Amino acid sequence: MDFSFGAASGSGGFSFASFTCPYCQQQGHSESSLYNHVFEQHQDDRTHVVCPMCAAKPGGRSDYYSRDFHGHLQARHPNNRGEPAFNPYKYVDPGSLAGSGSLA
Repeated sequence: MDFSFGAASGSGGFSFASFTCPYCQQQGHSESSLYNHVFEQHQDDRTHVVCPMCAAKPGGRSDYYSRDFHGHLQARHPNNRGEPAFNPYKYVDPGSLAGSGSLA
Protein backbone atom coordinates (compact mmCIF):
# COMPACT_ATOMS: atom_id res chain seq x y z
CA MET A 1 0.00 0.00 0.00
CA ASP A 2 1.46 3.38 -0.97
CA PHE A 3 1.19 6.05 1.72
CA SER A 4 3.43 8.84 0.52
CA PHE A 5 6.11 9.91 -1.85
CA GLY A 6 8.65 12.61 -1.46
CA ALA A 7 11.49 14.42 -3.15
CA ALA A 8 15.03 14.45 -1.88
CA SER A 9 16.11 17.63 -0.18
CA GLY A 10 17.56 20.19 -2.52
CA SER A 11 20.61 22.33 -1.88
CA GLY A 12 18.46 24.70 0.17
CA GLY A 13 17.35 21.89 2.45
CA PHE A 14 13.77 22.06 1.14
CA SER A 15 11.90 18.82 0.80
CA PHE A 16 8.29 18.10 -0.04
CA ALA A 17 6.29 15.07 0.96
CA SER A 18 3.00 14.19 -0.62
CA PHE A 19 0.50 11.95 1.11
CA THR A 20 -2.29 9.64 0.00
CA CYS A 21 -5.65 9.69 1.75
CA PRO A 22 -6.03 6.37 3.57
CA TYR A 23 -9.79 6.40 2.98
CA CYS A 24 -10.17 7.15 -0.74
CA GLN A 25 -6.57 6.83 -1.98
CA GLN A 26 -6.56 10.37 -3.41
CA GLN A 27 -2.92 11.32 -3.86
CA GLY A 28 -0.99 14.55 -3.73
CA HIS A 29 -1.90 15.95 -0.31
CA SER A 30 0.37 18.07 1.83
CA GLU A 31 0.07 17.47 5.57
CA SER A 32 -2.40 20.32 5.98
CA SER A 33 -4.45 19.46 2.90
CA LEU A 34 -4.71 15.83 4.06
CA TYR A 35 -5.89 17.04 7.47
CA ASN A 36 -8.57 19.23 5.84
CA HIS A 37 -9.53 16.58 3.28
CA VAL A 38 -10.13 13.94 5.97
CA PHE A 39 -12.32 16.24 8.06
CA GLU A 40 -14.24 17.62 5.05
CA GLN A 41 -14.69 14.46 2.95
CA HIS A 42 -14.55 11.62 5.46
CA GLN A 43 -16.01 13.11 8.63
CA ASP A 44 -18.25 10.09 9.23
CA ASP A 45 -15.80 7.38 8.13
CA ARG A 46 -14.55 5.36 11.09
CA THR A 47 -12.62 2.73 9.14
CA HIS A 48 -9.35 1.75 10.85
CA VAL A 49 -6.54 3.18 8.70
CA VAL A 50 -2.78 3.74 8.76
CA CYS A 51 -1.67 7.35 9.21
CA PRO A 52 0.35 8.13 6.08
CA MET A 53 2.26 10.93 7.84
CA CYS A 54 3.41 8.66 10.65
CA ALA A 55 4.15 5.76 8.28
CA ALA A 56 6.40 8.04 6.19
CA LYS A 57 8.58 9.03 9.15
CA PRO A 58 11.86 7.22 9.77
CA GLY A 59 10.93 4.21 11.87
CA GLY A 60 7.25 4.76 11.08
CA ARG A 61 5.01 1.74 11.07
CA SER A 62 2.96 1.05 7.98
CA ASP A 63 1.27 -1.86 9.74
CA TYR A 64 -0.30 0.11 12.62
CA TYR A 65 -3.98 0.83 12.02
CA SER A 66 -5.51 3.70 13.96
CA ARG A 67 -8.95 2.99 15.40
CA ASP A 68 -9.74 6.72 15.48
CA PHE A 69 -7.86 8.47 12.68
CA HIS A 70 -9.72 11.75 13.19
CA GLY A 71 -8.72 11.79 16.84
CA HIS A 72 -5.18 10.77 15.90
CA LEU A 73 -4.88 13.72 13.52
CA GLN A 74 -6.10 16.13 16.19
CA ALA A 75 -3.81 14.70 18.88
CA ARG A 76 -0.65 13.88 16.91
CA HIS A 77 -0.75 16.35 14.02
CA PRO A 78 -2.48 19.47 15.44
CA ASN A 79 -0.13 21.89 13.69
CA ASN A 80 -1.24 20.56 10.31
CA ARG A 81 -4.64 22.20 10.49
CA GLY A 82 -4.55 24.32 7.40
CA GLU A 83 -6.96 26.85 6.07
CA PRO A 84 -10.40 25.44 5.29
CA ALA A 85 -11.41 24.95 1.70
CA PHE A 86 -11.69 28.15 -0.34
CA ASN A 87 -13.26 30.98 1.59
CA PRO A 88 -13.78 34.04 -0.65
CA TYR A 89 -14.31 36.32 2.35
CA LYS A 90 -10.80 35.60 3.60
CA TYR A 91 -9.23 37.24 0.55
CA VAL A 92 -11.44 40.29 0.04
CA ASP A 93 -12.52 42.81 2.64
CA PRO A 94 -16.12 43.59 1.57
CA GLY A 95 -15.77 47.08 3.07
CA SER A 96 -12.91 47.84 0.70
CA LEU A 97 -15.23 47.32 -2.27
CA ALA A 98 -17.84 49.86 -1.18
CA GLY A 99 -18.17 52.58 -3.78
CA SER A 100 -15.42 51.18 -5.98
CA GLY A 101 -17.82 49.94 -8.65
CA SER A 102 -15.48 47.05 -9.33
CA LEU A 103 -14.61 43.75 -7.79
CA ALA A 104 -11.17 43.67 -9.40
